[in-house]
Amino acid sequence: MAPGAVAVGRYRLDALLGQGGMGRVWLAEDLIEKRQVALKEMHVARQTAEVTEALNLAFKREFYTMTKLAHPNTVKVYDSGLLPSGDNYLTMEVVRGNNLDQLLQRGAMPIDKVYRIVADLARVLGFIHSRLYVHCDIKSENIRITDKDAVKLMDFGLMHQLGTSAGGQLKGTPQYMAPEIPRGGIIDARTDLYSLGVLAFEMLTGRRPCRGQTLMELMSAHMNQPVPSMEPIRRVPAALEAIVARLLAKDQRDRFQSAAELLRALEEASGRSLAGEDYAARVSYLHCAELVGREQEQATLATVLQQLKASHARSVFVSATAGTGKSRLLQEFLLAAKGADVVIAKGQCRAEGQIQLAPLTDALDQLAPLTPAAVFDEHGTVLARVVPSVRALGFVPAPPKNPGADKAALVAALRAWGRAIAAKNPVIIVLEDLHWADASTIELMNIIIRELVDTGGMVLGTFRSNEVDRLSPLFQTIDDGAATRMELTPLTQEASYSLLTLMMTGWSPPRQFIERLYGVTAGNPFFLSETVRALIERGALILEHGQWKTTAEAQQLELY
Repeated sequence: MAPGAVAVGRYRLDALLGQGGMGRVWLAEDLIEKRQVALKEMHVARQTAEVTEALNLAFKREFYTMTKLAHPNTVKVYDSGLLPSGDNYLTMEVVRGNNLDQLLQRGAMPIDKVYRIVADLARVLGFIHSRLYVHCDIKSENIRITDKDAVKLMDFGLMHQLGTSAGGQLKGTPQYMAPEIPRGGIIDARTDLYSLGVLAFEMLTGRRPCRGQTLMELMSAHMNQPVPSMEPIRRVPAALEAIVARLLAKDQRDRFQSAAELLRALEEASGRSLAGEDYAARVSYLHCAELVGREQEQATLATVLQQLKASHARSVFVSATAGTGKSRLLQEFLLAAKGADVVIAKGQCRAEGQIQLAPLTDALDQLAPLTPAAVFDEHGTVLARVVPSVRALGFVPAPPKNPGADKAALVAALRAWGRAIAAKNPVIIVLEDLHWADASTIELMNIIIRELVDTGGMVLGTFRSNEVDRLSPLFQTIDDGAATRMELTPLTQEASYSLLTLMMTGWSPPRQFIERLYGVTAGNPFFLSETVRALIERGALILEHGQWKTTAEAQQLELY
């Protein structure tokens, strides 16, 4: 370990990147995934229980919304949970470069660069608004310009649903705050566009349009002060200054009504195309923020989560044919579980090159930091046979005796381990793609499932139902009642249509086209999204000024 580095659970904290009143951000190494991450730790001292709970909820909501908003111009998030200290954390990609506020310390920016940054932010805001969210904190500190000159929007902690009432509370950073917020109005897409106008004015002039010595003076300036001319500070093209002035209109009705409308104006003012999005941005829309057509399954899993929190859990298997939506349902459930402070330990079965027991030992490895010392003192030499991280703690695997005694010792060790961890924290051991699991993994998994019945722990497994024989040992715990099975069926045509229209903003394809698409994909969500991806690649489905449209040729294309 490097000098000064600190091991915290599955992460090694290498360097402090920044800190504030709400916590710290570390440059860290994920020792399980073997990748560098930025670890954001929330630590708020000396707060009442009510305030702390509200802050914890907001922190969890930030991770939840960021997973829904994967786009080339947003920061990718990986994981969230509780550190051994009890503080919440989330991990995200490391973005090399400078925050926009650092660049603005040098003064006003070149006109061409302002056009590009505003257009990039308009595109990502259009994506966010299409998912029915408002960022609510567009400011220079939350925008990073990468080493490759790309724009990354960060910090989603103040995200609100589109159409939320401000309710008399200030939401966001006062220097960038739209007038409707202090007025108690409705927060919508135009609220973000006002903040973008403040940022554009700042990039063009090196100063913000509204000032005040106190918070009240600043809010009054946002609500009442006319937009100042840029002329005394810098000569800016009249068309661009008009765009900024419209963004800064006091009345939402006088602003651009959408990011798409802003992009069209930027194109006209700059004389060049700014509305096009690269392939990665376009396919971001293929991930729907809502889980469609799985209401019954989600309700069932919500009950499972309640039972887990009450220490009356049963393990669950989710099965379906390939592409029917096991992974998407699993993602939604695990997001809810993380929000409830459940510990998640994951193992992945693979078709080729898999070492015996690897999926299960990978998952159990992640639980080692949460294990009470007394469990290892009593069972460490037995657990060291199957869990590498236990060996790393200095426990030497016990020498074999005979198969019966060895198995009995392992069952006793797993029983003590699983129940000790589940008593300390609710825990879910996730094992994906069990149709590829080796016999030893299934046997040991079945032992764990039975030992976790009516505790705060459970196994959540997935498998392809058409690739597992009904006589497989995978069904043993289902048959004896220690686990339940949830079989997913294809989406209905109506659900498929809803999925399409939620993914692709403003797209209203003809019913005949939908029927053709459904006939090809048969309600399989993966096949549906891949077919749409193919349409995007072939130029038959285009994103123009924030709206999806099919070309005339698309109606005649052979879908396959």
